[in-house]
Amino acid sequence: MLPSEAANVVDTVCTNGGTECSGIAHALCDIATFKCKCAAYSTATTTTCTATACTANATCVTPDANSECSGASSADKCRCKTGYSLASTDAKCYKDVTSTVCTATGKECDSIINALCDTTALKCKCGGISSMIANTCTGKTCIAAATCTALDANSECSGTAATDKCQCKSGYLMGTDGKCALSMICRIV
Repeated sequence: MLPSEAANVVDTVCTNGGTECSGIAHALCDIATFKCKCAAYSTATTTTCTATACTANATCVTPDANSECSGASSADKCRCKTGYSLASTDAKCYKDVTSTVCTATGKECDSIINALCDTTALKCKCGGISSMIANTCTGKTCIAAATCTALDANSECSGTAATDKCQCKSGYLMGTDGKCALSMICRIV
């Protein structure tokens, strides 16, 4: 189904990783409320998400630094930059995981939350405590620490609600092997 600007944004219930919002232009599933939500570069009404009209990138980058103007005429609209997708965490555009090429050092994946470099395929991928949803890495859902520590001993659950996510413990960052590793700042002590 092609996105339509006539669907009801406010009343559409969605699931993490589901396609319920794909029929609404410029919308995604808000994993905090499990309702469809408009992209940061668009304007929301009760029933639609309308991309902001633009004639230059400056109009689009104010609400989202990774969005751009689709052209230079008055009929053009804001959208995610090429190679970027909407993330369910904050309705902003983030670098696509699978289209990002990386080298053996993996530094190209550092700007993608919960991602690391697959040094065999030389493409970014999601780490062990996250899943790929809409080409972004999202922490796996948890309601208890055991859900996360079963995946990675150095991870924890961000809380006890059904919308909480696995994350690396304080002082740990996603390592090149997809596991939470002690950050270099903590090792220097």
